[in-house]
Amino acid sequence: YPNSYKVSTIWVSCVAELTISDSTVKALNKADGNYALTTAYAFVTDGGAEATIESGEYVSYGGTAAGNGSRNANNKLTINGGTFEARYPYKDEKGAVTGRCTVWTGGGTLIINDGTFNVNKPVEGESAQTGYCVGATAGNVIINGGSFAQVNNTDAVISADTNATVTINGGYFATMGMCVARALGGTTGSETNGVVTKASGATLNITGGVFVLLAGGRSGNYVGVIRAGGGSTYGTVNISGGTFINQR
Repeated sequence: YPNSYKVSTIWVSCVAELTISDSTVKALNKADGNYALTTAYAFVTDGGAEATIESGEYVSYGGTAAGNGSRNANNKLTINGGTFEARYPYKDEKGAVTGRCTVWTGGGTLIINDGTFNVNKPVEGESAQTGYCVGATAGNVIINGGSFAQVNNTDAVISADTNATVTINGGYFATMGMCVARALGGTTGSETNGVVTKASGATLNITGGVFVLLAGGRSGNYVGVIRAGGGSTYGTVNISGGTFINQR
């Protein structure tokens, strides 16, 4: 990649299997001369690999703490516990980007049974972080529990995009951003006049959980606890349970 490169601290690939616990794994997003990291995973599966995270700490500065890559539909990552955090890049890093999300999947299956997931800004005076606690563009995400929070954030906690299906059965989700969870990724419709001509393949299913739009966060148009779209992009949202709280 011209003037940039991608690095993962732990990369599980080639149909390998791995279980990890009680570990500290960080992607520092350090620049090297004229080259800067564009996407740094602390932990990632790809190439049809299967991995289970039982516990530990996983942090990425300006990237993704853990997730599935996009090159194989058979990737599988199961998270049973641990702390996961996307942090703002170091100020002195050349070309470093803002954190994309704490956990992300571009294909395969992501199952979250428990854990703590945060998008934070670690240095006083830095601008608000952007990115999701959980983001998906393809494959299936199942969230059965865990705590998901954003501090000084402008985005959604959970985002189903393009052709991803995200199912939330339980957990606690809170944000200072525009919404707690959403589905988007289509290219038709108009949020201004309320006309939707065709939804994307993104689907968000909610059967349980607590979703809180925290007081004092982002204000203005398009703010809501759950959103079936964003801008001119739309997905599908199905709700059959859960608790939804708007503190704005």
